[in-house]
Amino acid sequence: MQGVRWLRREGFTVVAKELQGVGYSEPADMIGFRASCSVLLRPVDGREEFEREMQSPRAQAGTIGLYRLFICPPGVIQTHELPFGWGLLYATERSIEEVVRPPGNIWPGPGTKIPAVMRFQHQPDPQAERQVLFALCRKMAAGENVE
Repeated sequence: MQGVRWLRREGFTVVAKELQGVGYSEPADMIGFRASCSVLLRPVDGREEFEREMQSPRAQAGTIGLYRLFICPPGVIQTHELPFGWGLLYATERSIEEVVRPPGNIWPGPGTKIPAVMRFQHQPDPQAERQVLFALCRKMAAGENVE
């Protein structure tokens, strides 16, 4: 999947897709972790799915991912439709176009004072992120593929 490769190129060495944490209702469609932060990629295949997602409470509040981006085919989501703080990637079979994202490749942790980055940061739930990390470790310990 393009999203997993993109996360790895961005320096997220711990990456998983379609991961469900124990006692946690929101699936991690694609999530990457590095020492300073986490990034959630929410895939959207079409307009109807995006509109449903916008009605979902998780799109507004969300619980995992210090940074959150939608990943979709080109043109499915327009930049003016993004919820505040969300990024946008357009994916084709061969490439990803970074439409809206934090600048650079530093991905600072919570509390950064860089204004251009601060606007992309969300307040993740530490317990929910631990549950996702535990689910990831459990799958890896069992020899299951997490990508």
